[in-house]
Amino acid sequence: MSIRSNILVIDDEKPIFDKIKKALPAHNVFHIDKLIGASQKIEQKKVDLAIVDLNLRGKEKNVVLTGLDFIKTIRDRHPAVEVIVHSSYRDIDRVSQAIKNGASEYLYKGKVNYYSVDFREMINQIVRAKKERDTRREKLKSVIWGKSAATTNVIKYLAANAQDPAHPSFFLFGPNGVGKDKIVQFVHYTSAFYSDTRELVTLDLSLVKSKEIMKVFQIPSTSKKKSFLKEARKNILYLKHIEYASFEVQNAFYYIITQQKYVNENASLPVQVILSTEQPPLELIRNGKLMPNLYNDLSQLEILPLIDRKKDLYEMIPKWMEAMEYPPELMDETIFELFLQYDYPGNQSELFDLLQQTLSHHLDLFKQKGKALKTPITLKSVPPIVLQREGTLADMKYEVARLELTYINRALGQFKGSKTKTAEALNIPSADTMKKTYINKYFAKYPELFLEFSAIRKYYKLF
Repeated sequence: MSIRSNILVIDDEKPIFDKIKKALPAHNVFHIDKLIGASQKIEQKKVDLAIVDLNLRGKEKNVVLTGLDFIKTIRDRHPAVEVIVHSSYRDIDRVSQAIKNGASEYLYKGKVNYYSVDFREMINQIVRAKKERDTRREKLKSVIWGKSAATTNVIKYLAANAQDPAHPSFFLFGPNGVGKDKIVQFVHYTSAFYSDTRELVTLDLSLVKSKEIMKVFQIPSTSKKKSFLKEARKNILYLKHIEYASFEVQNAFYYIITQQKYVNENASLPVQVILSTEQPPLELIRNGKLMPNLYNDLSQLEILPLIDRKKDLYEMIPKWMEAMEYPPELMDETIFELFLQYDYPGNQSELFDLLQQTLSHHLDLFKQKGKALKTPITLKSVPPIVLQREGTLADMKYEVARLELTYINRALGQFKGSKTKTAEALNIPSADTMKKTYINKYFAKYPELFLEFSAIRKYYKLF
């Protein structure tokens, strides 16, 4: 396993960054000199490890932010990222708080030798352990859990597909958040095409113009120019949001699927194509957005919303808790029943978000993680939205806010965070109007309501 990783140094002292970068040539080391913008940088650079100066201060939305606060921000927004703190001052209380907030190590700037073997080995050990956890989590994500009739049928279908030597392409559909990406990963891991050195090829057609795709189809198979088609040869090609492609593009993909050849030439192109959409395919056909042949000539696999297969939670919740390194027995029958009663409009994605919040809140109640792992989860840790029951909300304005935010949340998810496209689809004058009239207004009145909408939280950087 390669331990090369992405490390972000968050420190206003440029010489410190220069030393760390020079000391760690086996890693990609990036720098930001302030806390504001650091969270976005972590996301952009896919950071594995953040080295944070405890003495940094900044202001975000009129709230003073310290290096100590930012450790908790990293844990909440980027739970897979490891954190090391360093400081020019020795303060036992702050060090203890930093460790409690989620830091792995503390370094005293006045004593640490960045060029020493000990420093490099410490970094490598943290990164290696992190990557091993990531690998375990990814493997867990590739497993499909559940004993509902719907999930049992999905597992049977995928098992038959994996054993078919023809590697048949198929049509995958279901609402946002039901786990379509997870299904595709499962197919990838069980495919005869699978190689641990190659990722499956994913193309989100809502983000690429059809004319650009047509240009790729014109590239000869003998060309050395890289393209998604070359990467897809003897691999899986996952086409998300197929309805966004023009009929010309859809027809070209249909040719590739049925002929297993490049477009406009006789060269072989063995590939398993998985097409997906969040909307019912027959509705898309009626609306002129989907070629009937793409649906009729392929087998179809529908993934139902989580509310229609609640039985799956009996396996999903314990497995996900194990993946996050929490004993499943921490959740007693009372708390589990609350999760069973919730409707999950965001499906599996929302279940995972709420479970992650619950475990994070549970950890916050204790000074040591070891104690948290031995103490059952209580109502104090459960997000407010899970505690609500249908029909108990007397305030109709709250219900209206919930409904409007539901539409915004779904559209944001569909358009991958594009606020302009979301506003346009919902007939809102502009993205700025949407933020002022809906997001800001309702966040000021009902902040707890936003725990229900994962896409809004993600793309508006809330909490």
